[in-house]
Amino acid sequence: MPGTAAPILAVEGLGRAFDIFPSDGARTRHLIWSAATHIPGVAPTARQRRAALTTRTWALRDVSFTVGRGESVGVIGANGSGKSTLLHLLCGTLAASEGTVRTTGRIGALLELGTGFSPDLTGRENIRLSGLLHGLDEATIGARTDAIAAFADIGAYLEQPVRTYSSGMYVRLAFAVMAHLDAEVLIVDEALAVGDIRFVQKCLAHLDRFRARGGTLLFVSHDLPAVQRLCGRVIWLDRGRLCMDGPPREVTEAYFDSMIGNREPATGNQAPEGDTRDAGSGWPLPHTSAPQGLESAAREGTLGARLVGVRLEDAQGRPVTTVVGGEHVTLHVEAASPRPLARPVIGFYVKDRLGQQLFGDNTLAAAGGPADDDGRLAARFSFVMPRLFPGEYLVAVAIADGTQADHVHHEWRHEAWHFTSAWPGGATGLVGIDVDVAWRTAARPSGARRR
Repeated sequence: MPGTAAPILAVEGLGRAFDIFPSDGARTRHLIWSAATHIPGVAPTARQRRAALTTRTWALRDVSFTVGRGESVGVIGANGSGKSTLLHLLCGTLAASEGTVRTTGRIGALLELGTGFSPDLTGRENIRLSGLLHGLDEATIGARTDAIAAFADIGAYLEQPVRTYSSGMYVRLAFAVMAHLDAEVLIVDEALAVGDIRFVQKCLAHLDRFRARGGTLLFVSHDLPAVQRLCGRVIWLDRGRLCMDGPPREVTEAYFDSMIGNREPATGNQAPEGDTRDAGSGWPLPHTSAPQGLESAAREGTLGARLVGVRLEDAQGRPVTTVVGGEHVTLHVEAASPRPLARPVIGFYVKDRLGQQLFGDNTLAAAGGPADDDGRLAARFSFVMPRLFPGEYLVAVAIADGTQADHVHHEWRHEAWHFTSAWPGGATGLVGIDVDVAWRTAARPSGARRR
């Protein structure tokens, strides 16, 4: 999926291989035979001997895409999928084994911890060094040092060697430097994962301003809601190859599905009997942001439970397709299992068109037996519909077996029900609430006189 603007970054047939050596001795002999490949008459034998000493492993292969000026592109994938290798190739800190990378303009990069700073230099000295490496002159660096120090907010540690920093302090300084480089392209690799909440919000606000000014962003993260919030397009890498490139919700949901071995997305409001499509990999709670830690527990079809009916109804039992907020609604979910589940759990959440989770709940706290003798399970969630901004919304539903900490997913439907919000309100935020607003007269302290 090419960028809509003129490409500021173009990748074609990109690949990077690493040589794996069985021993240090093999590595040394590899260097000797590599030098011998330049000797006439010995070169053919030297190349054969050199190749026999190593196993070549491809971290990235045959990757092609373009990024338009002003685009915000997320890069997702499991550990070892080639995300960080791709970013190093884009930044020029690694050389490609094959293919080409073409970039335009200054790139500011925040890669994994340990990249970019000299550990024995102080934070202030590293600010100067990083600025020079990115093409800033001494006067510009000097003028911006105080602003960088204020953004990082690490106090007296600015005068200490970087090797004494915690991971959070390192990221604070690295992001602060990157934010003041006048870069046209920002590349961020999992940098926000170790920051505290106030610093993360500061970074996100900076990225929002950068994007609003027309900057180009490549954002790598396992935090899928953050990817959905910041990016208008997502690239999914799988075992070193480009697996999918498209809209954030489509790509992240396909990635969810792959985590537990499901493939096809479901469509329509009603799940037909026995339909096994569109399972995902999150836990059906509103505060869960990504399927972290669930891959080993998510065994598709271990016990065979399936969702067989989903329906959102109003107070009169009619299907809900449009809301304005404030209605009393009930979500009915039915499932079936060919054998008893020890601790069945059904849950849901409501998400917007970008896939951001807005609210939800599950049956963990519900009393009573959930299943009939024939293996049918039925859950009911009654609530007052929040006031949602005008647009399209989806209800995701899941069935699992276990507890919050230890569970097995059986099925997850990303698009179990669809509805539209027609709320005409003008409040800010993801959802609106009913608020009584009025002026009041402030009480004066006892003994105070009017002037």
